[in-house]
Amino acid sequence: MYDENDPTARYYIMDLDKFFTYIMYAVALRNEYDHFVYIANQYYNVGKYTYRYQIMCGRGLVFIYFYRPVGDVWYEQIADLPAEDIKIIEEVIAEYGLPEFPKD
Repeated sequence: MYDENDPTARYYIMDLDKFFTYIMYAVALRNEYDHFVYIANQYYNVGKYTYRYQIMCGRGLVFIYFYRPVGDVWYEQIADLPAEDIKIIEEVIAEYGLPEFPKD
């Protein structure tokens, strides 16, 4: 879904450390809400390309939305974290704790 060496990739993520930190917070907070809340809403430009992603959590779920403009329309792809991945992230959080939340 990304290639740090090719900003023309379908979905490009500029700062993977920040992206993964947001996902860790979404996993940690996913059971705290009975509705969906934004953990991250990032826009950035790489050359002539604009990229966006949103990370949301709530109701025990974590969703990641990837956006890229195609002509005049934003193309969207949604990914939800499966239970197996959530369990792995929970184990990492239990062992190492949450990293500092990124300052945008």
